Amino acid sequence: MDFPILSIPGIRDGLQVHPVHGSKTNLKNLNVTARTNEWYCFACQHGGVSLHLLAVVEHIIGCWESPDELRGAKFLEAKKRAFELGLIREQKPARTSLEKDAK
Repeated sequence: MDFPILSIPGIRDGLQVHPVHGSKTNLKNLNVTARTNEWYCFACQHGGVSLHLLAVVEHIIGCWESPDELRGAKFLEAKKRAFELGLIREQKPARTSLEKDAK
């Protein structure tokens, strides 16, 4: 699941102060690379792709947790938020083999 990282509200390309935890020294500690759809926080030494950053910005996971903790219920919450913001389209669940056999 991927969407343009710059479609996350408040995020722009390049170096910037982290929108969630800021910077103690007011230095730019978040790098967003739109070309590769990736981000990296120099303060927490973590990064990832657009869904991970959305989960951090929406306070679903902490910046220091990303991307390892984005699974299960937290993944579903991030996916739901991305849908609510219009960043992804609703995906129909794949049919199971039992449903295919029923036809």
